Amino acid sequence: MKSLVLLTVLTAQPGQQIAGGERVQLREANCSIVVPKGWFGTLSDGGVFLIASHTHSGMMMVTWDTGSTDAGLQQFLSSMIPLDEMTALQPLSRASRRGKGYENTYTIHTDQGNMSAYARGRMLPGAIAFGVIGMGPPADLAQFKSRIADMMRGLRLLNVKSRKQQTVVFAGKRLESYKTGEGLAHRRRIELCRNGRFRDASSSSHYSKTPTHRLRSTGHDRDSGRWHVLGTTVTLVSNDGGQEELILRRSGDQWMIDGQRWFLVDGDC
Repeated sequence: MKSLVLLTVLTAQPGQQIAGGERVQLREANCSIVVPKGWFGTLSDGGVFLIASHTHSGMMMVTWDTGSTDAGLQQFLSSMIPLDEMTALQPLSRASRRGKGYENTYTIHTDQGNMSAYARGRMLPGAIAFGVIGMGPPADLAQFKSRIADMMRGLRLLNVKSRKQQTVVFAGKRLESYKTGEGLAHRRRIELCRNGRFRDASSSSHYSKTPTHRLRSTGHDRDSGRWHVLGTTVTLVSNDGGQEELILRRSGDQWMIDGQRWFLVDGDC
């Protein structure tokens, strides 16, 4: 995992509580998990899925990352994991093999004293690193290990039909965005062809108040590589081996990427 990226649960709404015992589909990770009984899951406005309880101490959170490797996952779980500017999980050892993935334990230094944490992670199809982190009083560490083990055992991959339906939404479409600033105008124009190829016709131009002084640098309208999608994350793999992820979010009837509006329209291939 390249960083701690907390999972967005697309079947939930911000502030909505997912009751214990319910299965939640995590479409961007292409899997589903069951929230432990006696606990509840909440999706915050920032797209963070936390698992907490009114009767148990501590909390759990689900994390994932794309474009990962088995070695990268082990390294992530073996390293310090920052929670915020002041708090971090300090590993007690190097992550060790557990089942299909890895596990590790941590200590957390806080003003109220030390807490303990436990994490398990595994690789999923599509180079997705998936993990669950639990933290709380040291006396509850064994309980967190048990709950997280149950969650990992209950993990289910979304079926092939569901993945194909995700692809159909984008196949044959064109993604477009426009951005101006500091004398430059950028246009992204990406054709997502039905045969799994994409064409990149992006361009940039210098502009001024006088149209005759405008200088344009056009992009390339050609077969640029292959594309695939998980949930609403479109991955472009170029012919030279480069990779770009476009993580689209819904905001009303608009598509957004990193706060920038994008348009999804009918394409030409």
